[in-house]
Amino acid sequence: MAEQLTRINSANAMIAGLSPDDLTLIRSLSTPVAFPPRHILEHRNRTISAIYFLQSGLVSVVAVAAVTSAELALVGREGMTGLNAVLGADRSSFDYHALTPVTAHCIAIDDFREVMRKSAPFTRSVLRFANLTLEQIGQALLTNAQGRVHERIARWLVLAHERLDGDEIRISHEVIAQLLGVRRAGVTEALGRFDTLGLISMARGCITIADRARLIEVSNGHSDAPQGARPEFDQITKNP
Repeated sequence: MAEQLTRINSANAMIAGLSPDDLTLIRSLSTPVAFPPRHILEHRNRTISAIYFLQSGLVSVVAVAAVTSAELALVGREGMTGLNAVLGADRSSFDYHALTPVTAHCIAIDDFREVMRKSAPFTRSVLRFANLTLEQIGQALLTNAQGRVHERIARWLVLAHERLDGDEIRISHEVIAQLLGVRRAGVTEALGRFDTLGLISMARGCITIADRARLIEVSNGHSDAPQGARPEFDQITKNP
């Protein structure tokens, strides 16, 4: 069960970009919640009953088959769950796993659709995010097909970093290996090399990003994140 929080803020980029009237409407319909790592916010093949707009933390969008699974995309404070609902479906095609502690605005699916009907700017923001997610999924498929293991890991670190506050990513080598569908030994070897080169520093269960720009270079063109400072997700929140 989600832990209810005591307040709502607009850390989520999609909500922060709304007008005061739309913000008031969202606040009146949403509930602040928190989830621990490994919680599944949305289950594949189940009816989507609520949408979560992330305020903090990292959620992995995972495709699951009978004997395997693979990460398709990462979501942070720039986005939301419920991609299938945005595209008109009632059920989810994916699992949404919390990789870190997560806080979010929770809004019931019927209320979410009502806000989309009432607010054109909100709808545009939601559709931009859906488009960016599809682009991220496409890039992930390309990277998995063409990228070497260390390039794929570098890309993942960059995407995770830009969606979290601060430079620390609290995650194990084993979880990264599971998400990317590679051997844990390969993850440990690549991270050790990154550490030696000064791109990251490591402690048990924690990776600290030290040189984001060089990590993007190491990804060898497979990272869809911009060089330099973290993006502010302008494609989602900007006015048309």
